[in-house]
Amino acid sequence: MGEPRLAHKWTGAAVRLGRAVASAGDFGGQPPSGVFAEKDRYSMDWHYPALGTALRGAAALERIDAGWDRFVVPGLGTRCVDDRPWVAGGETFELCIALWAVRRPDRARRALTDVGHLRDLDGPYWTGYVYADNAIRPEEKTSWTVGSPLLAPFVLGGEPATRKVFGGESLSAGLPGDSFSQAPQLT
Repeated sequence: MGEPRLAHKWTGAAVRLGRAVASAGDFGGQPPSGVFAEKDRYSMDWHYPALGTALRGAAALERIDAGWDRFVVPGLGTRCVDDRPWVAGGETFELCIALWAVRRPDRARRALTDVGHLRDLDGPYWTGYVYADNAIRPEEKTSWTVGSPLLAPFVLGGEPATRKVFGGESLSAGLPGDSFSQAPQLT
């Protein structure tokens, strides 16, 4: 915000939030003292800590690996909810960015290819696909499902400004020893 006197407050808040996310343990674990609402069935709650750099390094990689089989449908994309037979474009593109952040670029590129079936002839991507019914549902192209496909290829392709945002290298690294303090290497 351009106010140096507030920097310590923002840094402290980032450290506390990072610790809260990291202390929730493996995906599916109980959040500390009910800090977070239980939402372990949603893929965004699985990969967002890596996407947003609250978890970094080994902790982020472990979280992604732990939820992989629950949320990724090979050849189709990322489930929005683990107990529903549908994949979502936005979640898949977000996962691509998170995979890059945890140094899994090959998986990210594969996910980017897999979600291609959601692209409509006019260019934008459909929000979701119910594979149990072989149907596009809902029949909409939301702004995020249209915007997120722009970000993932930029990150994977090496666009510096986009990598800076999602790599977290300019963010506070927290305190020494924090599991969320290891920013990904930008290669």
